[in-house]
Amino acid sequence: KDGDKVYLKGAGRPKSLTNIFHNPNMPTIDDYYEPFTYKYLDLIESPAGDDQPTARPISMITGEPMDIKMGPNWDDDLSGSPDYARNDPNLKKLSPAEQEAMFQLERMAFFYLPRICNHCLNPACVAACPSGAIYKRGEDGVVLINQNVCRAWRMCVTACPYKKTYYNWSTGKSEKCILCYPRIEAGHAPACMHSCVGRIRYLGVLLYDADQIENVASSDEQSLVDQQMDMILDPFDPEVIAAAKANGIADSTIDAAQYSPTYKFVKTWGLALPLHPEFRTLPMLFYVPPLLPVMASVRDADHTAQNEKLNPIAKQWPDNWLYDTSTEEIFGTIDQARFPLEYMASLFSAGDTSKVKERIMKLMAVRIYRRHKTVGDISEEKSNEALSTAGLTPELAGRSLRHSCGASRTSDRDDGVHWRCERKHRLWVQGQVGAAGILTMSTLTHYQQLAAVFDYPDADLPTQLRELCESLQSRYPEAASRLEFFAKALPSSGERLSDVELDEIREIFTRSFDVQAITTLSVGYIVFGDDYKRAELLVNLNREQRDAGLDCGNELSDHLPNVLRLVAKWQDRDLVVEFVEEILHPAIANMVHEFGANRILERNRLYRKHYKTLIASSEERGTMYIDALQGLLAVLRQDFDLGEYVRPEHKNDFLQSLGREMEIEDENAIPAQAGE
Repeated sequence: KDGDKVYLKGAGRPKSLTNIFHNPNMPTIDDYYEPFTYKYLDLIESPAGDDQPTARPISMITGEPMDIKMGPNWDDDLSGSPDYARNDPNLKKLSPAEQEAMFQLERMAFFYLPRICNHCLNPACVAACPSGAIYKRGEDGVVLINQNVCRAWRMCVTACPYKKTYYNWSTGKSEKCILCYPRIEAGHAPACMHSCVGRIRYLGVLLYDADQIENVASSDEQSLVDQQMDMILDPFDPEVIAAAKANGIADSTIDAAQYSPTYKFVKTWGLALPLHPEFRTLPMLFYVPPLLPVMASVRDADHTAQNEKLNPIAKQWPDNWLYDTSTEEIFGTIDQARFPLEYMASLFSAGDTSKVKERIMKLMAVRIYRRHKTVGDISEEKSNEALSTAGLTPELAGRSLRHSCGASRTSDRDDGVHWRCERKHRLWVQGQVGAAGILTMSTLTHYQQLAAVFDYPDADLPTQLRELCESLQSRYPEAASRLEFFAKALPSSGERLSDVELDEIREIFTRSFDVQAITTLSVGYIVFGDDYKRAELLVNLNREQRDAGLDCGNELSDHLPNVLRLVAKWQDRDLVVEFVEEILHPAIANMVHEFGANRILERNRLYRKHYKTLIASSEERGTMYIDALQGLLAVLRQDFDLGEYVRPEHKNDFLQSLGREMEIEDENAIPAQAGE
């Protein structure tokens, strides 16, 4: 920064002309670390001997054996080595004692800093390229390199302070992260965000005032973060919406900005910060500071007296520090955190510790609140005090922040990238209107009655069906008609079933959904099979059931009656709409499909082959539950404005899953062929 202007340090037009054939500011191999591999053939081709062969590391440059002390800058697990970590410029403001504590504790915890291209608003690589090969797309802000225009001057490598542009020696071109823009254009999240095991990466649309870029980039270092945050606009502001439309921004993009999880983290909740804002490139990749190491601190301690009490053969540790987890103050450990505030501030706020502290306090407040709710060892008064101090409310901490900062769903992390929010937004608005004939959350209570239809039958089933049909008749005539067919198929026309009649219905229920079943009532199994996704669904449904005050009894949380009772009590409109569209509606449609004549014949063939016998089923009432399922399907489609479900070509198939399970149990079983 020079006065009111900002200039490139190692590149730019004058410097590029003088250094175009020799760039003294180019990173060397030592900055990236020498690439290496292993002599894997030694493991295969070594002659027989008494020693176990090993694959020695060798340099990929010289081919000679080498002693590995570090890894490339993308190798997280090795980048904390003393050779490089002790030269970390972010340690400059830390005292020697704090630095030493960090190096002792690196054995206990890793602080991972995932880095991709920041796709900056003021990208240095764009300004430095002599060929004009690098550009920032206007439609989504992705920074790209035109491979046809690139002439390999590599000024972009010098200019990027994050070193996210590299030179490909095979192609002779510079390359960088493209934010998987082909995936984005197809409605999918970038690969790194979609495949993230920890589910920590979020992608969303942000609207900003491009006219402010130069002023913000040249502002004082102390105000850089605040001014960058201020230039991000409120997507709900009518003036912003009008200006966006006037500049040709599509309605779908504005909707995506309103649903953007990134906007929530950066602006609404104020949790995320840019990486090294002092570089003045205005990075658009934001980080939520790490929380896990904050709940304890390191302090000096004398263990002599304690060691004297130990048995002589007990292990004694020759250290003089204590990892302390006790504090009377709610936020007492923040200033003495294992990762000091000065270190975090050097990374995320140009040295301003107050900004990092404010965000960590919010994260800690949510943790304290959830600990009060789940463990119960923190009082409600202390929990509320923590929330109040951090500027949060129990409602915000209880759902929005907890779901987003915890193990969130894929749609929570990339709602903004799909740009398909029109229909979901319409349902939200309709739910708020509450006019006659329009869905509101209070009108979902009929799913409580529908759930009872799929419970294990009891003697009051005829009465329950009659009351359900009466309540649905005016609004859901098609569903009521289907359920009346189901009621007429019962072996009794009275108000209650006799013991004999009840036994018959229970046998039909068991034959339909349990033993030698036509289908299953496990919604997650129908959609995912025994995939890990079903396990994830069960965990999330368990949490939602608990929060709603529901007891799943002896069944799993994805058992249809449990799911329907949850739908009746869910308060999150977006969540219930998404769940019905993505899980419940496909599951019910597939359950109905399993009652097809060909499917039943093929399934019975498998059962007869495996069990050697087939449980007898009533010819008159054996498939009566299809009417109940079709009634439920009609209600779902009317409530949530759903069309006919189109079965995908490749998906989990109940009949195929059944056949595979039987193959495991019986080596002579015939592989299942899905019928129509």
